[in-house]
Amino acid sequence: MTGTSAAPSAVTLLTLGGTIFMAQESPGRHARPDDAAGRRLSATGVDGVALTSHAIANVSSSDVRPRHLREVLERARAAVDAGADGVVLTHGTDTLEESAFLLNRCWDREAPLVLTGAMRPASAPGADGPANLHDAVRAAASPLPGASACWWCSTAMRISRTRSPRPPPARLRPSPRHRPERWG
Repeated sequence: MTGTSAAPSAVTLLTLGGTIFMAQESPGRHARPDDAAGRRLSATGVDGVALTSHAIANVSSSDVRPRHLREVLERARAAVDAGADGVVLTHGTDTLEESAFLLNRCWDREAPLVLTGAMRPASAPGADGPANLHDAVRAAASPLPGASACWWCSTAMRISRTRSPRPPPARLRPSPRHRPERWG
């Protein structure tokens, strides 16, 4: 009897940055985007998963714009159409909920789209990013058709059930004169 090994799952990692891809020079100082931290984190391996990484931006979540999310959708759809089993997006935590809500409304593929982030910079002791990313990749590789989720602190949450405990800042609320961009 010969054993056959199953082909590894294919997951595409898209990155927008956020604290998960930031470094802090010393405790109490502001974190800053760090491409080296992003490369190290993107190299995180998950057994049985072939991970392909694409950087879209390395910005704070307050700097994520509609053009970034449009590119996320385009690249995520292209990855799934090319055979990826799922997609993971790293994102800053301040506006992760808003981006997750929008992406969930626009996601039209059966493969999972999973968002994750971190509370502590990649250079901080006890950084939570590597574990969050590892778990998000595992979730994206799992057979959960059409699932969009946020992966946070070892917990998967359906985006439709994810809520921020506080209202968004006034600058994020739509203005009566604001016309939203078309997505699709």
